[in-house]
Amino acid sequence: MNQRIKEVRRSLGLSQEEFGRRLGITKSTVSRIESSSNGASGQTVKSICREFSIDYAWLTTGQGEMFVENDDQITKLIDTVLAGENEFARAIFRGFAQFSAEDWQQLHGLIKKFLDGMNPDEGNDKK
Repeated sequence: MNQRIKEVRRSLGLSQEEFGRRLGITKSTVSRIESSSNGASGQTVKSICREFSIDYAWLTTGQGEMFVENDDQITKLIDTVLAGENEFARAIFRGFAQFSAEDWQQLHGLIKKFLDGMNPDEGNDKK
């Protein structure tokens, strides 16, 4: 679970200090949890799930998806990234905010083309 906590923090682009501040714990506590020196308390685990919209089952067992998805939680995730220290992630979200409907269609087409290239046999009836 400690490595999954680190994965959550990194995926949100947060420093140990910012992550800890949001949870009400110190940077050194976050460091000890991530390095497996200390386990996270049950309260800390619940706080991580609540604050960052993390799926409890994923965090505790690795089963399922990292994020619980609903519109409020997606908004909270975006806010977290924009408030974080990861400039690359912030730039991506700012760029997406400027997308037109056509931009989204083009991105969808590019991603589909990329995924189809990764699985060339799927959806290909030509032989």
